[in-house]
Amino acid sequence: MAGSACTYMLKFTGIFLDWECSSELCDEIEKHWNASQHDFYDVKTICDNNLKYGKDYIWNSSRTTLLSDFGTVCREADMSLLNSLYFVGGTVGLVVGSFAYELFGRRRTSVVGGIVLIFGTFLGFFCRSYSLMAVIRVLQGLGWCLCYTGIYIWCLELVAENMRVYFKFVTAMLWAAGYVLIVGISYFIHNWHYIHVAAASVFLMNCLPLFFLPDSPRYLLSIGKFEESRKVLESYGRLAGVTMDWNLVDLSPPPSEETKVNDKKCGALAVFRHKDMLLETFVLAYLWFSTCLLFYGLHFGWGSFGDTPYVNYLFAALGETTSYFILIPVVKFMGRASAMRTSAATSLLCFLLAMINLKWSAVWSLDRVMALVAVASISVELNVVYLWSGEVAPTSHRGMILSVGSLSARAAAFMGPFVSSFSDDRRVILGINAFLAGSAGLMTLLLPETTKIPFAKTPDQVTLRRKDQGLKSLQSTCKD
Repeated sequence: MAGSACTYMLKFTGIFLDWECSSELCDEIEKHWNASQHDFYDVKTICDNNLKYGKDYIWNSSRTTLLSDFGTVCREADMSLLNSLYFVGGTVGLVVGSFAYELFGRRRTSVVGGIVLIFGTFLGFFCRSYSLMAVIRVLQGLGWCLCYTGIYIWCLELVAENMRVYFKFVTAMLWAAGYVLIVGISYFIHNWHYIHVAAASVFLMNCLPLFFLPDSPRYLLSIGKFEESRKVLESYGRLAGVTMDWNLVDLSPPPSEETKVNDKKCGALAVFRHKDMLLETFVLAYLWFSTCLLFYGLHFGWGSFGDTPYVNYLFAALGETTSYFILIPVVKFMGRASAMRTSAATSLLCFLLAMINLKWSAVWSLDRVMALVAVASISVELNVVYLWSGEVAPTSHRGMILSVGSLSARAAAFMGPFVSSFSDDRRVILGINAFLAGSAGLMTLLLPETTKIPFAKTPDQVTLRRKDQGLKSLQSTCKD
């Protein structure tokens, strides 16, 4: 919830408000305005006539906006850059996290990320310049990715195979709830500085449990801390009111010297050395990239439909929430691979139909309806690839592989704010979207099905899983 609120808060702190003339020059322009051009009270009027805030026009609202505070009303690229800098920070966080999750643990890394996120967001209260806001967005992105990717891995490793889809449903619903959260905060708080304070307070409450909970027992097992892992499981057993039956729990004995030597060869860089794991990591990275480029391209393009961001993002939340209720039966009964392919095919169809120029009101058109349907199908894709990545990756490299996938997603997210303005011809954008959706569906043919299958623990088990499912294997062991 906090993650999505943080991601889209700039859409509300930098909102374009209703305005009115405050000079004779502006009044004169309005008097001779040709209504056939565009609405007079539009950003184009301000920019085309070089009107100055506070001199020629004022906001017709009690709200404050960083557009006027930073003088960026006519510099749309500056606002897009702030959105993209958020994902630059996320990229840095994931690069750090790809090693930190395995070296320092899920918990410690998430705590550090949470502190950076809270500090960066609270800095917004003191922000009086565009340069500082650029730094804030980088810190927010870094903290968000470092914290919430770690939390996701941490929680996923605690969930039983048959409950993972329900866990993903809960996390997805919380993400959609973040839209409602940031809409509520920004709607009732009119000063964008105080919006940052409120958001930082929410993030603080969200991260407090991280300081008290133990680390992932799967992670502790992977680094040889068997006794500590046992204690963590026993503590969760007491919390649930059950007695642990150790005959049903796979706690492997400490590794032999031979296994330790092989583990070194299957270390962090085995992602690039082990051919089967490299193939699956590459495919997952492409699925993350294509799906997130579509996801963020749609979300940052809502302004092209008119209305207010409050209405548009509530519509987005409705579309995503609908998709999350579809997620459980689709993934549970079809499996990860078939669910991904079906969702990709639906998205492809939506983008092709959206090329038809059919409009029945000033706001509603086939283009917009298909965009709302595509939001639902792409949201299913995004959640499937998130869940699937955690299951495809072995425990020994889960943090790194999820970080690689998220890194490609951050690259797509960096490009997302610019996608809606890539071309004046919507059919060009829709054609690119259709290609991304179709190619993602085809790439899933290279990945194994993971429904109701235990996690692979090592790279070598990745190879065994591919052979068991009849997929082509490129390598047998780390030592090859």
